[in-house]
Amino acid sequence: MEAAYRTIPVWPPHKRFLVVGMNGQFWIDHVFPFGLTTAGGVQGHVADATVDILACLKVSPVKKWVDDHLIFRIATSGGLNLPDGSMSPFKYPYSLNDIINLTAPLGVPWHTTKRQDFTFNVLYLGFLWDIPHKSVTLPDAKQQKYLAKIADLLARLSSAQRISFTEAMSINGTLSHITFVIPHGRSYLSGISQFIAQYPSRFASRFPPPSVINDLKWWFNVLSHPPTPRSLSPRGPPVDLDLWVDASTDWGIGICIGQHWDAWCTIAGWKGNGRDIGWLEAVAVELAVRSLHSVGWKNAHIIIHSDNQGVIGAFTHGRSRNFQVNLVIRRVEQIAMSSNVLHTLTFTPSAGNKADPVSRGEVGSLESRLSSFQLPVELHTFLAPHVVN
Repeated sequence: MEAAYRTIPVWPPHKRFLVVGMNGQFWIDHVFPFGLTTAGGVQGHVADATVDILACLKVSPVKKWVDDHLIFRIATSGGLNLPDGSMSPFKYPYSLNDIINLTAPLGVPWHTTKRQDFTFNVLYLGFLWDIPHKSVTLPDAKQQKYLAKIADLLARLSSAQRISFTEAMSINGTLSHITFVIPHGRSYLSGISQFIAQYPSRFASRFPPPSVINDLKWWFNVLSHPPTPRSLSPRGPPVDLDLWVDASTDWGIGICIGQHWDAWCTIAGWKGNGRDIGWLEAVAVELAVRSLHSVGWKNAHIIIHSDNQGVIGAFTHGRSRNFQVNLVIRRVEQIAMSSNVLHTLTFTPSAGNKADPVSRGEVGSLESRLSSFQLPVELHTFLAPHVVN
């Protein structure tokens, strides 16, 4: 919709609160301005009613976010193979013009330049949705816009300039938005979010630490290449494989899947530089994910049981204040994106964690050990596969 909020009239007794003053003159606003906090849901009510009316007119399904509407249609006939090798054309119950004409009596202000005709590849909420391939990615125009925004900020930071609170919030908002299509980028926002939290006021300017600059450089590098589309293939309902993970500072890491197990011992000197029990518990999750990936799990939603609330929260949010845990999350997210597997961590008390004894060296028979896989090079100096005597 075009200027959607500007089509909503203000209740007359409230107009006195929407007065604009300039050069000694005053104007009363008779319709809602954009960005009015107290009017956040007003336009939504009108849009919801519009969607309901469309449904009554048999225009459905319709997805809506504020003033952006995504209308689908389903073929009623066609698509048959003809004797000459061609395909009969599809027939649909309505066209774009039909929708415009049907809603004309309502005065719906459909945008004249941003509207799109029906297609299998559609722009919606700033993303490009590929319906046949069930994927979503950044459009080229948006990618170049965000890349230029990061480049401009990095250029300023290279000359030791401060950045304002508003600028920091703006870049954080932009990058947070595109983590929908680049989910592993969430772990590259922790430095920026911590930096924002340290502003003394919203009017202040600060020099960012190296962590912020490094995160921005990572984003610049990612957006400098065509991004990999994010798969939207159905994962199905959550699957509980009876998968448990745990870690102990005195021994190492254990994972259990049903009656099967695997374990790794810590190597002396593993502690330090941010590596603590939280990091070890996060690595336990990584090793469980790698174990699943090694046997070919794809397009699935898998539950992992853990007894560490901090690690569960970090993986849920996609980032951690601990940079070492962040590195683990980044590796896990790369695997998850390549296989379209969602890993959901659920909490269980330590007393009920089936992997607890395994993480202390109490393992099962060699025959019940899980299939082995190669540890990533980042863990070679800290962990070693447990050797059963």
